[in-house]
Amino acid sequence: MPNDSGTAERLTKYRERLLETAVLTVPLGLISTLGNAIQKSALGAPWRILWIVVPLAVAGWLTYRFIKRDPTPLRHWRWALLFGAFSSLFAVLSVSDLLLWRTIAAADRTIAARPWMLPVRAGDWHYWFARPLPPDPDALVVVMLEAPPGATTEELRRREAEVIRLAQQAEQVIGIGFDVFFVGPSAADAELCDAIVASNLAVFSGYTRQVVDADSYVELPARPPLPCQPRSQQGHLLGFADADGRVRAQQLWFRSTGDQPSFSLIVAQAIQERFRRTATAASGENILRYLPPADRKPPLTLEQLAATPTLLNNKFLLVGIQSPLDRFDTPFGQLPGTIIQAYAVHSLLTDRTITRASPFWSAAMVFATCYVLLLFATQRRSSRFLLLSAGLMSVLVVAAAALSMLVWHVWVEVVYCLTAVWLWLTILLVARRRLLVVDPQHPQPSTTAIAADSR
Repeated sequence: MPNDSGTAERLTKYRERLLETAVLTVPLGLISTLGNAIQKSALGAPWRILWIVVPLAVAGWLTYRFIKRDPTPLRHWRWALLFGAFSSLFAVLSVSDLLLWRTIAAADRTIAARPWMLPVRAGDWHYWFARPLPPDPDALVVVMLEAPPGATTEELRRREAEVIRLAQQAEQVIGIGFDVFFVGPSAADAELCDAIVASNLAVFSGYTRQVVDADSYVELPARPPLPCQPRSQQGHLLGFADADGRVRAQQLWFRSTGDQPSFSLIVAQAIQERFRRTATAASGENILRYLPPADRKPPLTLEQLAATPTLLNNKFLLVGIQSPLDRFDTPFGQLPGTIIQAYAVHSLLTDRTITRASPFWSAAMVFATCYVLLLFATQRRSSRFLLLSAGLMSVLVVAAAALSMLVWHVWVEVVYCLTAVWLWLTILLVARRRLLVVDPQHPQPSTTAIAADSR
């Protein structure tokens, strides 16, 4: 008859070897698969993969060290099932955004109102670490026109004609952009058009939402208010306000064909064409997350421009109107819409904007941090040790996001990872007493034995 005890012993050894192999193989396999997927489609920059592969590699290395050192490694299939279900759930949530915890907009999407869940401004701490953009040698010259109370459309357009005449006194002005949308005709239109034609300059303006039958949409006016201005020199003036009203980004064009560009985009393209630059930033995603330049020069007044027209030599003139209705809340304070347009143009010219990291980064960090906590829990670490470990990993995750913004202007979401770490820690503290299996060959001392020894 076969030796039942020998067969059982061999099966036990085989099971342990298979389990140890699985514990090592699964994390490393996930690292390889996730790394290849991200390299192909997620981040688009090979060096950024280190932010994901390194934490996962550390998790795999810790697994190997614990298995080699501890005679009672993880042996209960319920741990693997619980960890797999939890990490998969949060990975799906972070990638698909089902909880709407994003604090920066994705392309062609708004951020939903969810103040009861997570305020939008909770993520604005990233801007503390965003380096200002370097000054551009071909930077704009911004002029803000005063709009006295009760000023008529005719008076404002006469001032705009005066600005064009002043620009003619400078040398090689690239162009003029009026951060306004002309609504209806006025008695000063002929004077303004005469100034535009005589200057032989490219003069840009904007348009905004059109309302038809109570429905608003973005569309070029059917008839340009100024007959002397071609449609190609008009761009939409709309910002990208989130649910809290703060303007953090700008949509570069409407329609999938890109035939309705923003005002800042056509201005940047005009400057790039003048200096024969490649419009790299304009060819990216539709949402532009602008940044201010390091030298935030105050805008000029019409009087200063009249005193020194040479300030416009080889420059592009951006003209706005001082109005309380044209001020918006931004991460950089209350700013006029014209200054926001200037920041957007500057970001396009320098090709440096805030980019959004792939949600796969968040999913990988959820897996790595929760996996390390699982290893500590199965090693019977104290609750205090687990709390300190969770706190340290939370600090490291936030520090990595801050460093990513500081060095590369890449916005990395941390809310999913931080929530997963502390929720998973709570589950571990509650469940480990029931799921830990004591090895008969290495039993833990009971409280009775400890008490007897103490006597």
